[in-house]
Parts: sequence; C-alpha cells; structure tokens
Amino acid sequence: MNATETNLERLIEHAQAELHWRRRRDDEKANIADHSKDFSKVLENADKLDHYAGLVHDEHDNEFKDGWRTTST
Repeated sequence: MNATETNLERLIEHAQAELHWRRRRDDEKANIADHSKDFSKVLENADKLDHYAGLVHDEHDNEFKDGWRTTST
C-alpha cells in the first residue's frame, strides 16, 4: 500500500469515528460545547481527519501536478 492509500484509509477511519461520536452526542442531545469525554473524542478525530485530509490533498497535488483542480486550491 502506498502513502496515498494509507492516508486515505486513515482519513476514512477518522471521518467514521468523528461521525460516530457526533451521532452519539446527537442521540444524547448533548450540547456541542459540553466538554465531556464524547466531545474530546470529536475534537481528537476532527484534528486527525483534517491532518490526513491535508496530507491527501498534498499527495494529489504531487501526483497530478498543476492545473488539475477545478474546485479547491
């Protein structure tokens, strides 16, 4: 598995984890500002999700070179 595939796997893993914790909080009707264990899990996975999204973004730029993006920069 190459670096892009590994980072895509991790991106998906953390996206699913963040979604799980958000849905759990929603089910419990928790206020997003309530700093519970669930909230810390949301923050932890959001940070990792953003990190891996940035890595994948950079890897795409390196692989596909200039001028291929139509939506993001």
